[in-house]
Formats: sequence, C-alpha cells, structure tokens
Amino acid sequence: MSVPPVVVAKKKDLTKTPQELVSDFWDKFFAKKTGRVTSIFPRSLYATLLPPIEPRGASSARNAAESYEAAAKECRENVKRIILECNRTNQKFTDPDFDIEADSWGDGNCLNGLVRDDYRTSSYGDDERTAVSAGQLKRSLDTLVSSNVLGSGGAVPLDANVVRDYINDSNPFAFLFGEGAKGVNGQPNSNLQVLSRALGTEASGASGGQVKGNNDEKERRFAVSHGERYNPGSIHRLDWIFESPQFTIDGYSSSDIKQGGNGDCWWLASVATIAHRKELMDKVCVIRDEEVGVYGFVFYRDGEWISTVVDDNLYLQETDFDYYGDTYDSTGKRAREHRKRYQTGSEALYFAKCEDPNETWLPLLEKAYAKVHNDYEAISGGYPGEAVEDMTGGVSTTVASNRVLKKDKLWKELVNADGDFVFALSALGTGWDWQKGGLALGHAYSILKATEEVGEDGEKVRLVQIRNPWGERAWNGIGEWNGPWSDGSKEWTPYWLKKLNHKFGDDGIFWMSYKDVLETFMFLHRTRLFDEKWTVVQQWTSVNVGWVSGYLNTKFIIEVKKSGTVVVVLTQLDERYFVGLEGQYQFSLHFLLQQEGSNEHLCRVRPVHDWENRSVSCELDLEPGRYEVLPKITATRHKSQRMVEDVVKEQYVFPHPQGRVTDGLLIASLLTRRCAC
Repeated sequence: MSVPPVVVAKKKDLTKTPQELVSDFWDKFFAKKTGRVTSIFPRSLYATLLPPIEPRGASSARNAAESYEAAAKECRENVKRIILECNRTNQKFTDPDFDIEADSWGDGNCLNGLVRDDYRTSSYGDDERTAVSAGQLKRSLDTLVSSNVLGSGGAVPLDANVVRDYINDSNPFAFLFGEGAKGVNGQPNSNLQVLSRALGTEASGASGGQVKGNNDEKERRFAVSHGERYNPGSIHRLDWIFESPQFTIDGYSSSDIKQGGNGDCWWLASVATIAHRKELMDKVCVIRDEEVGVYGFVFYRDGEWISTVVDDNLYLQETDFDYYGDTYDSTGKRAREHRKRYQTGSEALYFAKCEDPNETWLPLLEKAYAKVHNDYEAISGGYPGEAVEDMTGGVSTTVASNRVLKKDKLWKELVNADGDFVFALSALGTGWDWQKGGLALGHAYSILKATEEVGEDGEKVRLVQIRNPWGERAWNGIGEWNGPWSDGSKEWTPYWLKKLNHKFGDDGIFWMSYKDVLETFMFLHRTRLFDEKWTVVQQWTSVNVGWVSGYLNTKFIIEVKKSGTVVVVLTQLDERYFVGLEGQYQFSLHFLLQQEGSNEHLCRVRPVHDWENRSVSCELDLEPGRYEVLPKITATRHKSQRMVEDVVKEQYVFPHPQGRVTDGLLIASLLTRRCAC
C-alpha cells in the first residue's frame, strides 16, 4: 500500500500588503543571473602557461589589412618551423593538437563534441538489452559477409523493429552520414536506403523497411551538437590516397566542391561564394608544404584573425583490406584491388571532397575549419553568412526575402563589379515541406553570379547563377531548380545558351530569375568585405542579463573623425567554439545607434530571426562626431539543455589545446572606410 505525500502549503505573511507579497515573489527571480561560462577551470591552474590578462578597453585602431597580416605572418613562421623540424627528424608532419590518426573512434576529440552518448548500456524497462551503435552492427555483419557464413549472396534479412530496439539513437542514420541522413556523396536517402548502405546488405523490414528512432524523451541521449555520429572506415595520408595529389588544379572553383558525410552544407555554400576570387582564397590558404604534409590557414573568430596548421591525414569511407583480420593474399593483388577500387581518389574521402580525383584543397580546408572549432561535429549545421565572416573577416547581414523594400538597390549589390559583397542563400520550409521547385529545403546554396542581359526580344532579364554544395542531384532528383531557366526549360534558346555560356548537366549549378530567387529562398546572406581602406576598432565587455529586457546602461561610445561609411557590429562569442558549454540560455542581441546626448536613434537593429544570433549590424554614412551604441540582450531558457556545471562535473571536460580563456560576452566592432579624398 502506497501513501501519497503530504503537501504543506507555505503560509502567507498576513502582515504584508498584497504589493509587498508580489514584490517578494519577483525578488526570488531577480536574485538569479543569466550569463555565459567562458572559463571552466580556475586560472591559477594555468598561471605558468597563460599570458597575462589584457586590460579591458578598446583595442588600438588597426587597418583591416594590417590586422590580417599579423596572423598570416604567425602562420607562415609556424609552418617554416615545422618544415625545419620534420626535415631534421626525417618524418612527415603529424599535428599533435588534431591528430586524427591517434584519435580513437569512440572517445577521441576530433570527430565528435565534448559530451557524447553512451551506447554501451541503455534501459528498456523490464527488457534489459545492450545497445549498440549502427557502426558496431555494420562491422559485425561485414564480418559475416566476408567469411561467407551467409552464403554467396551475402544478404541479411532484417526486422526493422528489432534493429530499432538495439540501436539507441533518435536518428541512427544521422551520425553515419551527416545532417539529414546523407549518403556517402552527401545526398539525402530514404531510411531504407541509408540502412542498406550502412549495413552493406539488403535490408527488409516488417514495416516496409522504414526504420525509425526511439522517440522516448527519457531514453534519448544526445551529443552536444547535432547528434551526428561518424563512422569512417580508415585514415590515410594524401600520398597514400591520391595517385597524383595536387592542392589546386586550375585554381579554386565552386565547381570543385562536393559535400561529404558532414552536415556542413552552410560552410560549403560559403566557400563556393568566394572560391572564384583567388585573392580571398589565398588569404585563407596561406602556406603549405606538400612533401612535409603541413598546411597553414588563417580564419577570423571573435573579432580577431587566428592561424592554425593541420597535417595531411584524412578520413576515408572504406576500411583497409585487412581491417577484420589477416586474409590470405600471397601476391598482394587483392589488397591492391581493394585500395584502387575503394580507397583511391577524392570519392574515397569520408568528408568533403573535390570534383577532380586528385585535388585536395577542400578536404584540408574543411579539416582546418573543424579544428579551430574543436571537432567535425561542431561545424554541422549553420548559416552561410557566418562562415563567410569566418573566412573573410567581413560582416554578414541576413536579409529576409519577403521584406526587401528596394529590390533595385539589392540587385545592384548582387552584381557589384568592385567586389564589396558576396551573397549566399538559405532555403527553409514553412511547415512539413521538405522540397520546393526541385530544391531541398533546410539547405544552403551559393550565389555564383548575377547578371542583367538583353534578350532576343530586346527586353532586359535579371538572372542569378546558383550552386548546390552537393555538386549533383540526389537519388530522387532533388537538388536543382526545376522552374523557369532550369536546365532544359523552354527559356534556354540557342541564343541564351551561347550568351551565358551555359551547359546542361547534373553539376549542382543552375540559373533562376531574380524574381524567383526572392520568392523561393527565405533568406539572403549579404557579407560586406573589408580591405586596406577600412579601419577596425573593437571593445569587449561583460554584462548581466536581467529578467526584464531593455536597453542597458552599459553602452559603447564611438568617435568618428571623418565622414564616411561606417559599419557597427554587436556580437557575442562564437557559440560553435563553446558547444556543450552554452548552458540553458540562448542570448539574442539588439542595439540602438544614436548621437551622443540625443534621443533620436539613427538605426535600431534586431535579429531577423531567432536561430541566427551571433551578431547584428548596421551600415550607414556618419558625419564626424560622437555616437552611442546601446545594447539590449534578451535571454531564452531551454530547460532541455544541460547546465554547464553539470557538464563540467559529469564529463570532466578539459579545454582543447586551441582553447582560449576569456571573460567577454559582447564585442562591439566599428569598421570605417577612409574617404577617397
């Protein structure tokens, strides 16, 4: 017999007025503070390692090009030191901070985030079972197939419901093939096809082969980021994988880019938007030595340029010939055939790859970008504007296509001849829809070119050339626009094919009218680029976020010495680098810009949507004078997220060697262009 608990209500203090009781109630909440954790362990532990804390305040005004050169110089010097050391020891370079060869599949730091699911044990009520990963299941069945225990056909009949019970994941396919359950070429597949490919067998199920994950909230345990789980087959160096490896073949090109097993289409779309501009790509890919196997890159993060180096080890899809044990192969022919067929060239890579079978710049750039954010999982999912910022030092603004006021003004920026802007696109659904006009929704695309041409009838036509980072259509034909100006449409007369030098093909590249772009894509990501004509000033500060939102007393003062174009940016630390340590609160930024002492604001900025919250900005022309930036920060609590103190206590999280200790929450950046006069 169970006895219900006794609930005792707290007695009200009748000596207090109703207003006093209400005030007491709210005081309980005001005692709590929201904020972000940016330092996990006491600084005293690293007193002999870390540099002294820099005093708070504005950094000195620096030319945009000069600030980049400091990081590029550091990168070149690091690579030169590595080359000397490798020649001294007669060994190729192995990156000690991101050594994927030494990184174990289950507990390493290169593939997945700080907090991982435990697939070894899971409770299923009265039926206690041992949960296994799809990777473990694949390897077990591969062994059976290789040993011919299953017969010459090598097919395994599966009951999908049984498989579901033993694979403990809300989406057992996502961690194998990246966001959205992509196949080995980065393209969507049905659940049955994904399972068949994952197992290397024919899969049949009692429910038509549709395998669904466990939706019980109590049973699901997520990884820190997007819950992706990667299952590469092997790791090898470039000279082992490629017959004739070359960093670039005929330069960088958007047509080189093909997505792999990571959900980083947003990053690949941003790479495609700048790939045709050699001066931008050379700023990112700074220095390399193919013989030593060292590659140096420079990225922009949290208001400053940073450099990093990586080695030339890459993940492959297929395991080595003798992975499951010694196999009789007296001449080595079978091993050579296995390597040639499954482990040679770009298509053998697990993550991003170039179209050419011997080109290597893209997978190495992706590896470096994953490293500066700690792991491959951290770069799954995002918006292309942020990635363009990370590789150019520019400032991105998200434009909602249905809010564009002056379409001609936006068009002039799209076709700008001097290269002040680059653009990318986001195709998002409004409900259960997952495709529109042949395009995959929830996906990022690149704008390669915008042009206005005169047709055969004398009428002007505005056209935009777009690229899908998949590089080809999916198995079901999704991935390219199928409306007006799509490949094979009636608009493509011989006149237009010659005028735009366009060829039909399954290459991910297609054309759309400017009108259809605005009506089809939900967001345009516009990135303003900066050169030596611009000066950068920035200042960090920390604030407490109250329960009642409003413009803060803390404000930034800007002094403009010369009239000209000014870009004001309010940004918070990049959450992608602190994945797993963000806690339960999501912060959204707003600000007012006004002349000092005036109540009339010059611009009022807020996020375009709730999902992209790293920064907000305002671009306008200002006269000499002093101006105020008044921030407003709103905090949204997500109770399903883990609290930072629990993550630190339970997971014994240690900072990544690339990690930085900082106490900043906001950074205000001022970027001004000097007058031509």
